[in-house]
Amino acid sequence: MVVFDMEIKDLYWLSGLLEGEGHFGLRRQGRDLVIQVGMTDLDVIDRAHRLIGSGSRKSRVLPSGKTFHIVTVANQSVARDLMEKMLPIMGERRAQKMRECLAAHAEVDPPKRDWTHCKNGHELSGANLRVITEGKYTKRRCVECSKLRQRKHRASKFEAAGIFAL
Repeated sequence: MVVFDMEIKDLYWLSGLLEGEGHFGLRRQGRDLVIQVGMTDLDVIDRAHRLIGSGSRKSRVLPSGKTFHIVTVANQSVARDLMEKMLPIMGERRAQKMRECLAAHAEVDPPKRDWTHCKNGHELSGANLRVITEGKYTKRRCVECSKLRQRKHRASKFEAAGIFAL
């Protein structure tokens, strides 16, 4: 991860910047960690973006005519690693906010791509795992649950037609 390659002086500089101008929070009902920093000083934002090595940059013009620059880090591993690395350096208020974000993020279920069992408890591996592509998305399906849904659907069709399945 980029954060581990950061020199200690750069970590302290970035911590100081985020202590004063940064935001630590959660998005998408607490599933995603986010770190943001914004200001009108382009050289400072460029350095922060370079040090983090990840994140998006946006700019907008303020009513005063100055350009406001924002760096947003939403990559979960980078945001988590950066928060954990800076936690001992931060002031009490920011450190508490970071601990709250990290704790809330830890309680969230892992993404479906990391599930080892389906919601009904069947193991998602080997012959019981079907990987399908729907457009640009790759999805993992439980074969056993698919069979159960198919049986239930067929039984309801027979029942609706007045034919009783054996």
